[in-house]
Amino acid sequence: MKPKNPILILLAAGLWLTAVHAQEAEYFRWDAKINGKPVRFLLDTGCSEPGILFQPAVERLGLKVQAQQSGEFNGRQVPFQLTEGCVLELPDWGFWSLFHVRASWRLQTPLLFFDDPGPPARYQIDGVLGWPAFRHGIVQMDANRRQFKFLSAVPKSAKGWTKLPIRSHAEQDGVIVWIAHSPLSKKIVTRSGLLELDLPSPNGSSNPVVLIDTGDLGGMGVHLSRQAWGAWKSTQTNALTVLNGSTGALGDVAVEEIGWANELSLGPLKLTDVRVAEAGFSARYVAALDFAALKRLDLIVDGRRGFAYLRPKTTPAPSSAPEGPTALFAPAAMQQSNLVAHVLDRSAAFAAGIRNGDTLVKIDGREVAQWRTRPGENWRPKSPQSYLLVAATNNAAGLKLELTLKRGAQTFDATVARRGIAIFAPPPQTNSPPSHSKGL
Repeated sequence: MKPKNPILILLAAGLWLTAVHAQEAEYFRWDAKINGKPVRFLLDTGCSEPGILFQPAVERLGLKVQAQQSGEFNGRQVPFQLTEGCVLELPDWGFWSLFHVRASWRLQTPLLFFDDPGPPARYQIDGVLGWPAFRHGIVQMDANRRQFKFLSAVPKSAKGWTKLPIRSHAEQDGVIVWIAHSPLSKKIVTRSGLLELDLPSPNGSSNPVVLIDTGDLGGMGVHLSRQAWGAWKSTQTNALTVLNGSTGALGDVAVEEIGWANELSLGPLKLTDVRVAEAGFSARYVAALDFAALKRLDLIVDGRRGFAYLRPKTTPAPSSAPEGPTALFAPAAMQQSNLVAHVLDRSAAFAAGIRNGDTLVKIDGREVAQWRTRPGENWRPKSPQSYLLVAATNNAAGLKLELTLKRGAQTFDATVARRGIAIFAPPPQTNSPPSHSKGL
């Protein structure tokens, strides 16, 4: 999960805004000023850079940038640039608020260029403040109210909550450094990892790690490692699961299975009524909690002493079990034309003989390339600005879909109900999705 160049950690840890819902995404935000001009930041504990700006904000602020550089990410070279030094004002920020001092930070920050400025344009986000920016303070996170505030001390009432140690990261030297000035002192902040919590080790081996990722707005809930997902599914023989498609920063497409957990145990942490999904992150994590999962928790993070206090909510969640396709055809990357099958075992598509890895050749007698250009009235986007196409009506259960597929050298036909089938089909020659997103 961790790229070789830490400047590009945002691409791995994730600020990819959801395109599932038409309403505004929910996130922790901080209104600030750069060189006296207003900016809106998203607070992302899954980002290891103190601060990142998007290109539209840099242009609006009139900041100069250095010559383009590149760093390696998953074997590919990705461009980035650094802005000139600028004064970033963050009112009541961190431990400075204890002294009622309005801090001015001098920040030199990387700028990642996106082909499409969807996230900042759609959600009016100018950039990201990562975990290093506030890791030295005591913060309370209320995802239900979208409130993120600093405390002078951990409340006595929280001392009885589940207490987990924060995984420590040695301060790293790097290009990006904040120098914070106040009338009281001067502080240099460099990269120091993500907000990771250690669970007790079950057998004396290395501690399982849980990532708290407030910048993941995909709404999945708890992302489980492959092993943890398998363990959960083995106890949920009758649980309904569905599929979800998502895109990454480099145009890759991922398909994940999601379900609903009435109860979920992560060491001493017991969650109720949460969505769960198998995630493809680093093996170092047993789970990652996104913004939706944080709605099922009261959370206070004491960065000074290195502990987090968590209290699961016992009130029923307002949402219900996930809905979605049980068979999904998707390319491996946005620029690829092949649509490959992802099929749940108990789905109608599986019963019709379709298996994971089968390649879609024709849809209702039309070649895939032709169908992708004009899907027809029987299909609609799952949500606005989405490339995930589903049946156009609720009565589609009785409508049959004729598919031609290829498995190795064999070509065969299959007939299946249209409802329950989804096709991730960006238009031909599309270079980037309408918005960078974890969930589609």
